[in-house]
Amino acid sequence: MRTLKSNFICLFIENLKVDCIIGIYKREKVVAQPLVIEGKFYLKNENELPAKMTDALNYESLFEGIKKIARENNFLLIENLANAIIDFFFKYEQILSIYLKIYKQDLYGKTNVGVEAYQSKSLDQA
Repeated sequence: MRTLKSNFICLFIENLKVDCIIGIYKREKVVAQPLVIEGKFYLKNENELPAKMTDALNYESLFEGIKKIARENNFLLIENLANAIIDFFFKYEQILSIYLKIYKQDLYGKTNVGVEAYQSKSLDQA
């Protein structure tokens, strides 16, 4: 019997809520707006634990990094926030590709509005 082995491991985030000053209108530049961030972060499956736990991804550091980016920056567009988060995650060599979804909830009634982005490291970066 053949054993199936995954080439990648997916770390995911669902329903991470952050407040961020974001927008192009004057009223949006004054008060932080609630956003929801979700994502999938693909890592190469090494099929073993890291030699040292300090080499493993620390989930808390990742979540706090996202919150810090949202809290300490002002963005004109959600796309700019997405790019900043992608740049942050690609600082971790283990992460090979990213799918990210950021949206404002209950905008215009009960509608969610936002962006989705997908990016992979080039082969020379991986």
